[in-house]
Formats: sequence, structure tokens, C-alpha cells
Amino acid sequence: MAVMMDEREQERMAWRRESPTIVVDMRCLQDPHYTSRGVGRHALTLLRHAPPGWHLSGLVDPALPALLPAARAAVQSIYINAYAASGAARPGSPPAGFITLSPMTHDPLFSARLLTDPNLLRVAVVYDFIPWRHPDRYLPGPAQRLEYANRLRWLARCDLFAPISKSAARDLMTLLGVPERSVAVTGCPLAPGFENAASAQPHQAPRHLLVVGGGDARKNPEVVIRAHARSGIMQRGRGIPLVVAGGYSPTSIDQFRAIAAAAGGRADLIEVPGHVPDEALVDLYGKALAVVSASRDEGFSIPVIEGMAAGVPCLVSDIPAHAELVPDSECRFPADDDAALLPKLERLATDAGWRTAVVEAQATVWPRFRAPDVGDRFWNGVRRRLSGPAPAVRRGYRPRIAMMSPLPPDRSGVADYTAATCEALGRFVELHVFTETANPTRLRNVASVRLLGELPHLSTGFDRAVSVVGNSHFHTRIFELLQRHGGACIAHDARMLLFYRYLLGQERALAVASKELGRLVTEDELNDWLDDEGKLETLFLSEIAESASPTIVHSPVTARMFAERYGTTAIYLPFSIYHPWSPEELTKDRRTEARRRLGLEPNEIAIATFGFVHANKAPEECVWALEVLRGWGIPATLHFVGQSDAGLSAPGLGPLVEQLGLTRYVRFAEGYVSDQMYRDYLIGADLAVQLRTYGFGGLSGGLLDCAAAGLPAVTNQSLGAAVGVPDYIRCIPDAISPLLLAEALADLLAAGMAAERPEAERRAFSEQRSMDVYARHLCQALGFEPEHDVARPAMLETV
Repeated sequence: MAVMMDEREQERMAWRRESPTIVVDMRCLQDPHYTSRGVGRHALTLLRHAPPGWHLSGLVDPALPALLPAARAAVQSIYINAYAASGAARPGSPPAGFITLSPMTHDPLFSARLLTDPNLLRVAVVYDFIPWRHPDRYLPGPAQRLEYANRLRWLARCDLFAPISKSAARDLMTLLGVPERSVAVTGCPLAPGFENAASAQPHQAPRHLLVVGGGDARKNPEVVIRAHARSGIMQRGRGIPLVVAGGYSPTSIDQFRAIAAAAGGRADLIEVPGHVPDEALVDLYGKALAVVSASRDEGFSIPVIEGMAAGVPCLVSDIPAHAELVPDSECRFPADDDAALLPKLERLATDAGWRTAVVEAQATVWPRFRAPDVGDRFWNGVRRRLSGPAPAVRRGYRPRIAMMSPLPPDRSGVADYTAATCEALGRFVELHVFTETANPTRLRNVASVRLLGELPHLSTGFDRAVSVVGNSHFHTRIFELLQRHGGACIAHDARMLLFYRYLLGQERALAVASKELGRLVTEDELNDWLDDEGKLETLFLSEIAESASPTIVHSPVTARMFAERYGTTAIYLPFSIYHPWSPEELTKDRRTEARRRLGLEPNEIAIATFGFVHANKAPEECVWALEVLRGWGIPATLHFVGQSDAGLSAPGLGPLVEQLGLTRYVRFAEGYVSDQMYRDYLIGADLAVQLRTYGFGGLSGGLLDCAAAGLPAVTNQSLGAAVGVPDYIRCIPDAISPLLLAEALADLLAAGMAAERPEAERRAFSEQRSMDVYARHLCQALGFEPEHDVARPAMLETV
């Protein structure tokens, strides 16, 4: 819904016109196929001549080579995905416009979020539609034609088009139905070194005929070679060489000389110097009898304006782009007609008066294409459109959020956490969840649950895209999409070693570790980390830090390490209770029922440890602590409430348990633990132990569940600090000692914690760490103030 602009909005729109922020898709200045060609030179010229005071932000693709240094110097900031560039990560300061410097050469989905934003002025630089006119050569199969059609559809989303010639503008209007008012023809810029070329060259007799071509067959140097070979004047005496500049293979050079010989000419007069530096190129033009451009099709023709600037007559094929630059039909010829070209070449060689007349007439053309003038035509077109009516201001609606995550019934703590987050968050926003989970559990307060794909990243119909990333296979596709398209990220794990090594592969893991540590990491080191995560030296979170905006973490330790290691800020939201408890569920009667279901004896002191049984949770230290407790006369039993790692299942720990005579007092779960059994242990156990042998801000859902249920527990200091635990959770040093563990458990027993749980403290902690509080803080982290009562209008635009 549109509303009247208030004073602040009017000021913002004035700033938008005078000092706008413009996002520029700069991939053509990364791709070596374009950086040194006309596309790259034109794009760089436009950037260099941006209006003073305008803020340019570059959008680059990390999968491509590094941006040209000159291009990086032309912008004030760089983004590696469209989500961050669009301003979604910077609420209150969106860009005013988006410019795609080469819309038909790179994947449009990479910049789709910007191309679909109706609040941006979307500008496209247009070079040509040669593939459309010559599909048999450039679009040989259905796949290529479909891809080209798709890129045309994305191109059509733009508001302002800047073609490099009038002929390209006509094609644009014919092909896409673009109105003339949305077109600003700019031309292509002349390299500065040519501006004084004519006056700088000493007067001298012409040495050669010049063709500036390249590897594309449409450049058509062959017709010039045949005309040159058939000219008695060109071949007579010492002859006038034909220089064909450009990158040609030895095979092509042999073919050129064979064509000359077959046409009756001398092969030795064909010179192919290859790529010529700009300085030498100016000299090559200056010594030419004429510049001949025989292209079958062009969007513009830079060699023509270069020849004109060098004071050399230009003969061109009779195509629309050439006719704009060379209106005199006497200087044009049919592209494949060497017989028509031949007399024009000989007349230039013998008729000094005509040659002078051609040079003088053409000298008035090239000054229009000085780089500053081309830049002004482009930026003035952008400025005029920015000065037009402002987009409608939209206020007072529930933000539309897309969240990508596994969901229950996937056996994942992150899936459970997301389900609880959705229920709370959906009270403040319009929430849509995208997942690969088959037959996901129905979620309350969620507008829709859909199959995971690129849509939420690409569409401005979603105000924010939030990727939930964890250290398991459930997150592989989510991570890939985050890497490509950006967005906010809730990073559940403090280190992603297992994810990289086993899901992305050893080579990727080694590359990321080496980058993060600034040194070469070996395979042996990686294997040491896998065997003992306490030796781990890095987080494997740098790629999330680069892609996400913002990154949200659940440990203050991780947030601090983000800043120290990656030089970026992660938002810390305390890990919150996603398995809440009501006081009615924790009564003594309920506890008695749970103990009965678990088969616990009335006088038995049941100590539970929750979650997947792994060496990094110190299971052997727990067994030794049990032996100490029983030695003190405490009738304790130890219960591993979670699946067991292959090496640490009952048979794996069996020798130690048997050696200590504890076989009757140590119990392992068989298979996946049901929700009922898990909750029974949280109610029925007397004490709990949750440990980690590594730091890095690692979290424990089991420890948080103990705190939520009021189950007194012992943890180690780094894990306790990461989770943020109440006083009825005791912390021991990170150098885990079975004796200190046993002492802490015994102290909890002596304080009466097992017999009478700390209900008042539990309720206070549960309120502080509720999902409602978490959802409110998450809204703020995403740039919204949580509201309950405002409906959003229909989706603005989708992909």
C-alpha cells in the first residue's frame, strides 16, 4: 500500500538522487573471456566516469577469478552475493539502483534478487544481439537456445537500457518491446591513447593495410585477404603488406596465407603479429594505408573509431553498426564481396585527394566517443531516471521471511530447534519454510512449508532469507545455496570440521583450513583433528562468515572468535529452550512414573548423559567417575541416553566397564532414543553429566535440556560458558578429571538438588531463555521490530 511521503522520506529521496548507492554487477571484470575485450574496456570506462559523490558497490562472484585491480579501485565496497548487495543485510539503507554491466554473459540467477526488486532502478548495458540473429552459429542446440531465451527474459526486467549503438537499440526494442524512453544509447569509449594519435604521428608514407580482428569467424578477415591478393597495386613491387592483428592460432595464420596464395597473391605479404599492446597498436594504426573492418555483424566497431582517431581512412562492411559510424556509402562494401572491396582499396592507394577527403569526413565522428562523453551519456541517463517518481513507500506489514532448514521427523537436534523457532517466530512475521525433509511435521504459525530450492534467495517477495546450517548431511544443499546467493545464517555449530571433511571432501577441507590458518594444512593434521577435536586449530566457519549477512551464533565464545579470526561481527543470540517444560510435567508423581518406565530402583542414584556417544564427550571419564562414586558408597548408575559411536558402544567401553566391575551399573541405549525415553530420563534421573573435550564455543542441546527441566548437572567450563547455564549446573575445569567430576556430582547430592529440584530457579531461567524471547531477538537481528497485529500486502514480485 502506498502512503504519503513524510519529511524524512523526502530527505531520503533527495539523497537518493544526489548521492545514491548503486550496486554494479562486475562479473565481466573478473572473467578473463571479457576483461581484455570490448566488454571489459567499456564496463571499466563506465565505472571510472561515475558521478562524484555516488557510492558504487561491486557485486562479484567468488567462483570467478579475482576482480581486475583497476575495477576494484573504481568502487567503494564489494559484495559476494546479491542478498548482501540488495541491502537486505543493512535495513534502512537500501541501494537506489542496480547496474548489470554485461547481462547476457553470466548466470542471471546470481543477481536475481536485485533484478526482481521493483524498488531499485535496474539498468542494463546492452552490447548486441548477434546470437539471436545468427542462432545456427552461436546457439547450435536446444540447451543454448533455451539459455539465451532465459537471459533475454531476465534482461527484460530492467527499467533502463544503455545499448552501445543505435542498431543495438533497434534490436532491443524489436526483440523485447522496450519503449524508446527507456533507452539511452551511449556508444563505446575510445582508448585515451588514440585521442592525439593523428597529430602525434609524423607524416610518412603508409606501410600496410590493417585489419583488427579476433578469433570469431564473423570478423571475416578472409574477404580482405582475397581483395588484397587480387590487387595488382597491393602486390606490385615490394608490395603493401596486409596486417591482420588479433589473437589467431598458427593454423589460422596458415589458412590466411593459403587463401592469399589461392587468390593469386603473395603469402609473405600476410603479417599476423598476434595480440598487440595498446602503445604499439596506436603506431600500427598510424602507419596504415587504411583500416578495413569486414565484420558480418557487430554491436559497435571499436577498430573503426580507432582508425578515424589515428587519421586513417576506414572501409567497412555494410552492416547497421558500421553505417552509423561511416554514413558515406562509398566507404562501405557488402561483407563477403571482395570484388566490391578491391577497387576501394586501390582508389585509396592511388587517389590522394579521395583519401584526404575520407579522413577529413571521418575525423568528425570519433570525438563523440571520448571516454568521458560515453560515461556522461550513460550516467546522465541513470540520473534522469533516479530523479523520476519514487517507488511507493511500504510500511506497516508483517515481514515475509524464508527459512531454509531440516524439520522433524528428521533425526536432528537442529531440526527440532528450527521447529520450535518457527512456532515462536511465526507470531511476529509471515514465515515460509523451505526444506528437503520428507513429510515434515506440521508446524504452527507457519504460512507454508515448501521444497527447498533457489526461490527464497532470488525473490524480493521475501524480505529476508535465513539459512539454518549445522554439522550434518541435512544441511549440504542449504549450505550450497547460502554460498551462492547469501542471506542471513543461523550457524548452529561452533566448528564445521566433520561437515567439510565428510560431506564436502578432504580437498575442500584442507583448502579451507589452510586459508583460515594462513599456512598449508596437511592430510595428517586433518586426520589428527578428526581423531581428537581437542587438537583442532580452526573453526571451518570462514565461508559462512563471507557469505552470510548476518551470521547468528548461539555461543558468546563463537561470536568472539568470529571477530578475532575473520574480522567480522557475528550476532550472538543465547541458545534457547526448544523443549520447554510446564511445572505440571515435573511433579514428584510424574518423576515416579518416569523412573518406573525406565526401570530405576527407588534408592538408585541415576546419572544420565545425553546425546550421541562420542569420544569428544569424555565417556571414559564418566565411567571412571562412576567408579569413584561407588567407592564412596554412593549407589550411582550411569546411563548413556543416546546412540553410540561404533567405537564407543557397550562393547567398545565394555573392557573398561568390566575391568572396573561396573557392568551392572552402566547402561547404554539400544538404537535411536525415543522422545518419550529422552524426556523420562530428564524427569527421572537424579543427576546429569554433559562434557566436551574441545572448546571453540561448542554447544549442547542436552545440557540446555537439563537446565530447562531443572535436572542438576555437571559440565566443563567452556561448555557451560557457551550454553550459559544456571547455578544448579556445576562447572569443572576443561582438563576433565574423573575425581573432580565425581566430587561435583557428590556436592550436588549433598546439597539436596537431586531430591528437591530447584523449581524457582528453573522457571526464572526458562523465562529468560524462552523461544519467545529468542524469536523477538531474531527479528531484531534481521532488522525488524517484532509486531503481532499487522498484515502484509500481497507478494510484490516472485521469480
